[in-house]
This record gives sequence, C-alpha cells and structure tokens, in this order.
Amino acid sequence: MNLNTSKTIATLFTRKQIKKHPQIHLNGKEIKWESNSSYLRVTLDSKLSWRNHIQKTCQKATTNLAALYLRLRNEINASAELSAHNKRNFRPTMTYASPVWSGCKPNYRKPLQTLQNKALWEATGAPCFARTADLHGDVSAEMLDDHLRKLNVKFYKGLDQK
Repeated sequence: MNLNTSKTIATLFTRKQIKKHPQIHLNGKEIKWESNSSYLRVTLDSKLSWRNHIQKTCQKATTNLAALYLRLRNEINASAELSAHNKRNFRPTMTYASPVWSGCKPNYRKPLQTLQNKALWEATGAPCFARTADLHGDVSAEMLDDHLRKLNVKFYKGLDQK
C-alpha cells in the first residue's frame, strides 16, 4: 500500500503533556506531529475532548443556516420550513458521527444546542423571553441531547444485528 507522506501526520492521544515527540519516518520522509487531525470530517484532538470538532461543526451549521435565514424572513410558514429543513440539512450537519463524540462533556455540546435554539427563535419569530422547551414543542423538534441519545441507541442496536 502506498501512502502519501505529504498528507500523513502523527497525533498522540493522551492526557499527559508530551514535551518532545519521537521522530517518525515513512518512505524516508519525516512525519509531522500535530495536536489535531481530521479523519472522515471528524476532528480529533490529542486529548479527545471533541471541543475543536464541535466548534467546526457549529461553523458548518451556521453557514448552512445563513441561506435559510434569508428565506425564513420572507416565508409565511417559517416554522414548518425550519422543521423540514432541520430534518434534511441542519441536524445531520450537527450530529454527524455523533456516536463517536457525543460522550464529551455536556458543556462542549452546549454550543450546538444554543445554535439550534437560535435557529428556532429566528424561524418562529418568538420573543427573546420565550422558553426554549416551548419553541421546540412548537416545531416538533427534540432537544439536541435527546436527539443524540436516540441516534446513538439506533446506531448501537444496528451493530448488534450485524
């Protein structure tokens, strides 16, 4: 198997502070050490905290919502539009590979829930003092942690059947 050494990096996954990494050579070329790496659009940091992955996911989801915001401002039935869009585009962006990273600290997942809440406020035109639970009920959307839990159960049950 031929590996592209210019695209190959090394990452050591540990909670310990490593001052000097050993040199690794592949096909006569030295491999760079990096604290973050990406594999199948999942960002892995050396401590596996998932903070960087969630930040990148929030950026992608925000970009995805930008186009929707323009449409929602002109739509009469904005909450139905968001609900349909939520299921097609927004949530899959936020929950991609969730069985891997959803076990991270709850405060690391919080920006994703905050982003979903902002989208719901924008879509429904609700006042800023509206309860988040009410907004989710109005558009039949689950809280993100509940949705992640269901996705994970479905994923792991699927593994049992294979």
